Amino acid sequence: MRNSTFINLIRFSFTFIILSLVWQIGYAQANVSRFFPETGHYLTGEFLAFYESIPNPELIFGVPITEAFPDPQYGGLVQYLERARLELDVNAANGREVHRSPLGEMVDYQPGDPLTVPVNPDACRCIEPSQYDVCYAFLEFYEEYGGRDQFGLPTTNMELQSGRIVQRFQYAIFEWHPEMDPGHQVVLSDLGRTNFYQRGFNNNLLLPIGGGTQASIDELVVYAFPGKQVVIPPTTQTLHVIVMDQYLQPVSSAAVQLAIKFPNESDSVSVLPLTDGSGITSIEFPVSVETPGMVEIFVTVNLPAHTQETRTSYRISLRDEFLE
Repeated sequence: MRNSTFINLIRFSFTFIILSLVWQIGYAQANVSRFFPETGHYLTGEFLAFYESIPNPELIFGVPITEAFPDPQYGGLVQYLERARLELDVNAANGREVHRSPLGEMVDYQPGDPLTVPVNPDACRCIEPSQYDVCYAFLEFYEEYGGRDQFGLPTTNMELQSGRIVQRFQYAIFEWHPEMDPGHQVVLSDLGRTNFYQRGFNNNLLLPIGGGTQASIDELVVYAFPGKQVVIPPTTQTLHVIVMDQYLQPVSSAAVQLAIKFPNESDSVSVLPLTDGSGITSIEFPVSVETPGMVEIFVTVNLPAHTQETRTSYRISLRDEFLE
């Protein structure tokens, strides 16, 4: 009897451990997130899983420009990216599913001027059942990056829109940019941003939330320092800026601006990249001023509800002076 009770206890404990592990794995999968320092927003859970389910998601979707939020018109959660809008369907037959909005059909669009394109059987394809042709570089891009699965059917032929060749699809608008490098001349319109503004959502949804919730930030702590304390022109100098909150935790996606005053009284203003996940940003700039003396650097850091300033300096020295 005692052995039977002991065995049942072992079985119960083993079952409890397995169920706990399954729950923890499921919880982690549902709550996994990825931060995008370019815009200061996250993709989380089903939205992130959908995003990462395709090759080249940053090319096709861009990066998130909002967090997920309820859209009363849709009746559920949506999240905007630069070139896409994702919808969470909690009533899907297979459980919670994410779908893309057909923004190519949803955005307000003024028809362009018809463009006569010679139809080359080797360089064009009629995408059934649309009856529209996709040709040349647009066809190469369409087929290389997912075709109908990613872009849907074409809804126009090529046309001229404000002097640029474009073609509209259910989920995208292709633009031809001949000024770009070969292989990068087909660009997708930022339909996510366009639709967000056309819908009239609150622009505060676009504000970055940083590496943590910016609502919890009461104070910014900023350090700035040059890569070299003394330089001999002509050369380059690097400036590093670190931004933290009141708990000395890194602040992501903070905007940083420099005002540089040289010894000859000339001024320079620069905007740095947004701070990364470690709260750090840097810039390299040329130093050609040959007047010896101190260079003063005034640093301004901005978040939607916070501004903090600091300053640093370095010295310009002439070669002969430096060697004395």
